[in-house]
Amino acid sequence: MANWLTLRLVGLFQDRVIRNITLTVATRAVAFACTVVATIIAGRYLGPSDFGRLNFALGFVTLAISITELMAGTIATREIARHREMASAHLSSLIGARLISVLAACVITLFAILFVNDPVTQLLLILAMLQLPAWIPQSAEVWFVASIDLTLPNIFRVISHGALLILTIAIVFYGKGVLWLMAVNTASLWLYSVLTFGAASTKVHMRVPSLESAFNLLRRSFAFGIASTIWRLQSQLPMSLVYLACGSFQAGLYAAASKFIAVADWSISAFTLSLYPAMSEVVDDRELFRQRLIGGLAMMCAFGMALATFVASCSSALIQLTFGSQFAGAHRVLVALSPTLLFMFASSHLAHALISLGGRSQYFSSACVAALSTFILVTSLGKLMGALGSAVGMSLASLIALVASAVMIHRLDGKLVPWGWFALRASATVALVGVALMFGLTVQNLFVELAFGISLSMLAFLTWRRYGSTQQNV
Repeated sequence: MANWLTLRLVGLFQDRVIRNITLTVATRAVAFACTVVATIIAGRYLGPSDFGRLNFALGFVTLAISITELMAGTIATREIARHREMASAHLSSLIGARLISVLAACVITLFAILFVNDPVTQLLLILAMLQLPAWIPQSAEVWFVASIDLTLPNIFRVISHGALLILTIAIVFYGKGVLWLMAVNTASLWLYSVLTFGAASTKVHMRVPSLESAFNLLRRSFAFGIASTIWRLQSQLPMSLVYLACGSFQAGLYAAASKFIAVADWSISAFTLSLYPAMSEVVDDRELFRQRLIGGLAMMCAFGMALATFVASCSSALIQLTFGSQFAGAHRVLVALSPTLLFMFASSHLAHALISLGGRSQYFSSACVAALSTFILVTSLGKLMGALGSAVGMSLASLIALVASAVMIHRLDGKLVPWGWFALRASATVALVGVALMFGLTVQNLFVELAFGISLSMLAFLTWRRYGSTQQNV
């Protein structure tokens, strides 16, 4: 048995995609743990109101660069994966495109500062704006992504997030305020960007970017970029909407709950950084593409379902153990947000499959549905019920986004996904999520919550056991 297991693990790690996913998840887990601890320390130190202001400023700047970047990095990744010999030219174009995007994002942030009445929030937005130029050297990360070799960026991510944790502890120890916490977030991002650029420059020649090549890349990425911007509004807009609709205190409660949903962000990016290039490089072989699409979808659903059921079941314990009693109101917000984990995992994979297949109109249509439903549901329900209403709206909008992506995949090629297999597991998913939600709302015992949550998440993971095979040597 031991020999069989050893051989099986060795066989898995011979697959470049599986090996890269495993290493990426492991290192990003360490980096994410550092960020989570730093966030918890900051939240306990600041309280809901200042914590809401800090997260609004960080979220708005991220939203601004997402709007202006127009998905140039993703398009450059696809081109480098297909034509490795042209890596230098594509990186040069991306750096120029990012420079233009950063300037546009700065303008958007400056306009926002004019319309925000709170002086503290205005200062936080100014400090957060200093993060934007770091996106230019961070363009070098694309080379590692396209090569499906993220060892160095993952190490740099651990270093930068570790520095964030150490500096956060120091600021709290010396009794500094929220502005200092924003400053260390900015410094952490710059550290990662500089290290990644330095490592990439030793492997590929960095040309001086030209405006012509930069605008050409933005023009080629425009259609997907607009759609991607609309897609990103679904995940990045809610924090800003809650702050504007409900105030800083409710925004702080939503921010505390959403930090657990952020597990999806780093997990999804870890999977996507390997699954997306793997699909892109075999797009001409429809059967191999289908295998990777289905295998990746099952993998994403398995992890998303396990996380969703665990978070829903253990919501009260998670909030109490991390942010403490001053964030007690975030318990029900976290329960309402938990289904978003599953929906985000699945819809992200389907959206990247549409990009790989070149389905621009399908991608754009699903993005519009996702963004519009997010804006309407999060804002309207947030006005009625505060942070809890916004959380319910976010989960409903995420479900609508998943359905929209599935419909677009089917319209593009109805034979890519065996929908009967998908529907069977979806039915089991509804039942398990329902049990987790009811348990999370009614039971508030630390050890019972943790035991039930772990058991239910393992059952959920088995429900979405990997179908098909991604075990193709690439």
